[in-house]
Amino acid sequence: MDCLCSTCASDSIDHHSVKILHVEAGYVSVLVKLSTAKRIQCILICEPSNLVAAGEGGSLHIWTMNSEWSATTEEFLIADNDYKSPSIIELQRIPDCASLVVGHNGLGEFTLWNISKHIFLTRFSAPSNLVYQFLPISLFKWQNKGHGLNHSNVKEHINRNMDATNLWFSENGENHSLPSLEGEDIAMWLFVSTMDDSHVQHGYMSANCQLASVVVWRLALMVENMLIFGSTLDPRTAAIGSSGGHGIIGTLDGSLYTWELSTGNKISVLHQFKGGRVSRIATDDSRPGVLAVADDSGQLLVYRLHSGCK
Repeated sequence: MDCLCSTCASDSIDHHSVKILHVEAGYVSVLVKLSTAKRIQCILICEPSNLVAAGEGGSLHIWTMNSEWSATTEEFLIADNDYKSPSIIELQRIPDCASLVVGHNGLGEFTLWNISKHIFLTRFSAPSNLVYQFLPISLFKWQNKGHGLNHSNVKEHINRNMDATNLWFSENGENHSLPSLEGEDIAMWLFVSTMDDSHVQHGYMSANCQLASVVVWRLALMVENMLIFGSTLDPRTAAIGSSGGHGIIGTLDGSLYTWELSTGNKISVLHQFKGGRVSRIATDDSRPGVLAVADDSGQLLVYRLHSGCK
């Protein structure tokens, strides 16, 4: 939606800057304008004080703001001169890892950075896999004991690390903190939305086919520079989230329920919205089990889930 106030209406489009605005009743005022040399593809706010922007060519721009967000206190650029892939189109924070940011280019390639140390960490890829959206779940150390992944042992590795992830959640509860990942291989669980296999196999999408009808969500594992996709989740999924080691799904017909990540089994139905779909699920890293859910009509529900999500 375009803002019609004088500040926005009189300003030309600038793809090389980010404006931080102060919102008032009926108008906005510009607090500060941050500029970059390369065209900005997407931005991400990392509370309490960092603003991150992905630029063309795989670069990542980081600004540290003052408490009023009216001026910068530090500015950094993480350049990637070896990056030859399409630009990053989406950035996300990783739960319980305030310094880590992950982004993807829409073509199955993900990049991980440490914005506190201002460094590139690693890259994961699944060539020829279109990715529309993603949502990080958890990061952990990958213990491969010197053996690489192959078709014969990948299921064993995935099951073992899913069990380890669930155990970590159950043992740490609300006082969780991730161990240092320095010197260790990094792995991450995440949700990804991709094209349904049936449409991929046909190799085309009908001009009359709505994108929402062919895009599905999956559980995926990033490990050893690869992205491994799991089976398709509920095809009715309209919104998705995770908290405390459990998945949360909101559907096109208004159902909201929790499920077990390791098995896919439904745990409990939280709510049934009447006459509309679930449009958004939001969780709070600092308060496991707390989530907010909205539907198309604007109804908002806030939950505090107990252990087991019963």
